Amino acid sequence: MLPSNDLEEQVTKTYQLRGHNIQQIYNGVNKVFRITINDKNLTLKIFNKNITTEDNISFERKLTAYLGRHAINCSEPILPASEREKIYTFDQEHYYGILSQEVVGERYSGDNNQHDFMFGQALRRLHSCPVPTFRKQNPSRNDILNFSLDLGHPIRCPYKDKLRETITLLFNHLKSQDPPTPELLHMAFAMEMRGQETPCTPVIPVH
Repeated sequence: MLPSNDLEEQVTKTYQLRGHNIQQIYNGVNKVFRITINDKNLTLKIFNKNITTEDNISFERKLTAYLGRHAINCSEPILPASEREKIYTFDQEHYYGILSQEVVGERYSGDNNQHDFMFGQALRRLHSCPVPTFRKQNPSRNDILNFSLDLGHPIRCPYKDKLRETITLLFNHLKSQDPPTPELLHMAFAMEMRGQETPCTPVIPVH
């Protein structure tokens, strides 16, 4: 699927490069494009501005670059010419974007023992990587509440309804007292998904 030339022009100005070909290779909430420049492939992933934030994009780019510097195989980002996040327009929607080197290799197969071994090695390197000193901006309680409201549309399903209900109940709990531990939150949500009451406080009721 080929996007309009307008997106290619936007990328050209942002990164000061000229793509000979741009092709959409994934179409979801986020969209991914392959850009070919002098027989070298890059990927542009764009994120809907109404769903993600500028801070999230900046953090993902920074974290991925950090992992690449520590020999972790990942799609290393290419820094834009300006530090200010570019807003792209595609199909009358507004997006942030991250341009990266395309990862070269074979698609993972769970039936391939060599792939399993390499995946284990990659996990070992990831867990051995020093913890970065920078942090993602902490979400506010308003962010949590807004996220739970966003889950109500446009696609409805029982799991999303349960997730929205659980987040809302936990948000109300946060307002009334000290936050529960991560272990408690994990247990509460897991048991809620199975339709059980948690054996601890707070109880997540099932309606």
